[in-house]
Amino acid sequence: MEQQTAPITAREILERVRQETERRKTAGIAPQSGAQSSGLAGISLRLPRRDQPGYGPENGRTLHINDLLQYHDREFVSAAYQFILQRYPDGAGSEHFLDRLRRGDLDRVEFIGRLRFSPEGRSRGVAVKGLLPRLMVVLPGKIPVLGYLVRWIIAWAKLPCLVRQMEQMETRAFLKEKALHRRMDQWAAQLETTAADTLSRQAFEPLWETLSGRVDQVTEMQQQTADELQQAGIGDMKRTLLDQQGRVARLLEQVRDRLPGPLSEKQVAAMAVEEDHLLDAVYAAFEDRFRGSREDIKDRQKIYLPYIEQAGAGTTTTPVLDLGCGRGEWLELLEETGKTAAGVDINHLFVTECRDRGLTVESRDLLAHLKDMAPDSMGAVSAFHLIEHLPLTTLVRMMDETMRVLKPGGIAIFETPNPENLIVGACSFYTDPTHKNPLPPDTAVYLMETRGFCDCEIIRLHPFENRPGDMVDTMPASLVHLLYGEQDYAVIGRKALV
Repeated sequence: MEQQTAPITAREILERVRQETERRKTAGIAPQSGAQSSGLAGISLRLPRRDQPGYGPENGRTLHINDLLQYHDREFVSAAYQFILQRYPDGAGSEHFLDRLRRGDLDRVEFIGRLRFSPEGRSRGVAVKGLLPRLMVVLPGKIPVLGYLVRWIIAWAKLPCLVRQMEQMETRAFLKEKALHRRMDQWAAQLETTAADTLSRQAFEPLWETLSGRVDQVTEMQQQTADELQQAGIGDMKRTLLDQQGRVARLLEQVRDRLPGPLSEKQVAAMAVEEDHLLDAVYAAFEDRFRGSREDIKDRQKIYLPYIEQAGAGTTTTPVLDLGCGRGEWLELLEETGKTAAGVDINHLFVTECRDRGLTVESRDLLAHLKDMAPDSMGAVSAFHLIEHLPLTTLVRMMDETMRVLKPGGIAIFETPNPENLIVGACSFYTDPTHKNPLPPDTAVYLMETRGFCDCEIIRLHPFENRPGDMVDTMPASLVHLLYGEQDYAVIGRKALV
């Protein structure tokens, strides 16, 4: 058996084009002009196909059943109509018989017999040689009980023929695969020759040299900065460096895609998206400084585990989705307790860190992610310190999509700063410059109830631990609560079972 040729890849084609261009440049061969140099017009991209035999009402009024059995599927139904009834099939009848044939409820011989001996077929009077003997073999198989034994005997008798047909099909498939590989090699050679004659890198060599020089400079700067960071141990600057490295790589990829044509709308949009992530490293460093350690956050979030258990969430059929998952503390806690969970965040650095920890996280806009999810697919949806970042319209749309994707009985958990604490509402809330406005607990409950959540409740969390004892003892309890009460709260809502 002849050894098959491995298919050529696009990268290999481009490398051959580059080598051929360099060879022609060195040899002083000018690109060809005229029709041969007009792009890829000389390349034939037609795939070989297997056509069905021709048919039509003009084929006569006498035929053999094998003339029809050489067709398959829709062509078979159409040919039978045109040969026997001398007309094209109507849409409803054609689809009805085609569906039954595909399901195996109707044998092709039986179908031919039905057409031939129908009132319309009898009036046409087309003779189908070999039909009656075949019907005598097929129709007994339709008899209850006895038909099963008849079909079994027929199948046993046809087994040698079926084996022979399978061997023939295997041989034909192998030959067609070889022919397809040869055709692909021909296409690759044509593409190689045409592209080498058409494309010239002379106009882009200065740009390539500039890009190469810039890449070398960036690489040297990154290495020097990385060495300094390793010695100084400045984690925030190292994270910024990694972010800059990723964005430079993505921008260079867009520049490469530009050559030799102008920027497409898709490429412009991709560059615009990268501009939206300029502060990813800044916000990641901000979280590390003001959010608290991972262990502290995970310890605080353990209070929600009983709610997840009670809702039956966290299984493979009722997973948990964490919106704005950040550094992934909640996802890590769920994984440690054997729960199935995934997250989504728009910050590239957070997504990379989560994936490095083995967590399932998508880098997407949360609304776009929710809209692509199937309804009634999640056991729980959570968002920790996210809703205070959203405009009202976006928040309401997020609640609507959360309600849609939750299974009946599913739970939604939204944690946010508590403006009932005056220090939080007047000062610490605005430590994060990306916060929009604080949401009082009653407002959050109202919004969830109006979007269809039921059994909504508020959990007030994290009171000030370091209170001035002497002063607090002399203060009214209401004032103590306003100044040193809970700094955060969670609003929990559920999707009704019916």
